[in-house]
Amino acid sequence: MSADDERLSAGWIDEEARVLHGITTRAPGRDAELAAEVTRLSRAVLDAARELDFDDQPGDFLSALVSLRDDWSDAK
Repeated sequence: MSADDERLSAGWIDEEARVLHGITTRAPGRDAELAAEVTRLSRAVLDAARELDFDDQPGDFLSALVSLRDDWSDAK
């Protein structure tokens, strides 16, 4: 996902599932749900990474993700 993309497309999820995992069928609308979830998680990780410094403790990353989760849970 590039910085210019708002979210991943359902088509991308479908293609990756077929090519990388051999999954050819899913429930209707599932690709769009997965694309939205992957986008939400990717944004949360990027936001958390921006909050951290190289010298932070490893547990700080998880703490930052938890504090940011509510911000992205409503962004669909």
